[in-house]
Order: sequence, then structure tokens, then C-alpha cells
Amino acid sequence: MLVDDDPSVRRLLSLTLPVEGFEILESDGSDAVELARRGQPDLIFLDWRLPGARGEDVLRELKRGSTPPVIVLTAEQAPRERRTALGLGADLFLTKPFSPLELIEAVERLLGPEPE
Repeated sequence: MLVDDDPSVRRLLSLTLPVEGFEILESDGSDAVELARRGQPDLIFLDWRLPGARGEDVLRELKRGSTPPVIVLTAEQAPRERRTALGLGADLFLTKPFSPLELIEAVERLLGPEPE
């Protein structure tokens, strides 16, 4: 599941992940928690800076239930942001911009490689 308002990030994930065998649910943040509970994704990519919703609040709410791994995506370079995200239960923290290879490596780190 992808929760991000950045069109370039959405495009990168929508081009990269299906090639690796993944389907994508998308949210702009306003319905992320409901969609995650309904769609039961294997992994969540969560933008830390969403318009109208803070990634911190979305992550906190997601972690109240049974949650798949969460990879936080952000343009923030501050160590404080990373520490906060990981402290709230994020599994990984990727700084934008990132490459498709970094993205696939992060997914494999959390879910394991896709069978050939």
C-alpha cells in the first residue's frame, strides 16, 4: 500500500513494484488507516509529510492494530524525524529521492525476495 501525495513517488512505485509481482493500493493519507485495515496489505509505504494528515499521526493510528511492515518515505534529512518514525514502529526509513533498486532492496529486506 502506498500513502503519498507526490506524483513522482507514486509513479516510481507504480512502475517498479508491479514488475516485481506486487499490486498497489493507493491513498493520499485521508483514508490510509481504513484502507489498510480493509485491504490488508503486506507492506505500507508512508509519506512522512502529507497534506492534511501528518505521517506521524497516520503511523501511530496504524500501529494500534495488527499492522504489516511500514517503510516511511520522506524528504526530511533530520535524524530526529528518523528516530521519531522508528520509535513509533516504522520498520525502515527511506529518504527521497531514492532509486528503484533501493526500493526493491527495502521490500526484500522486510518481505524476503519474490520467488523466481
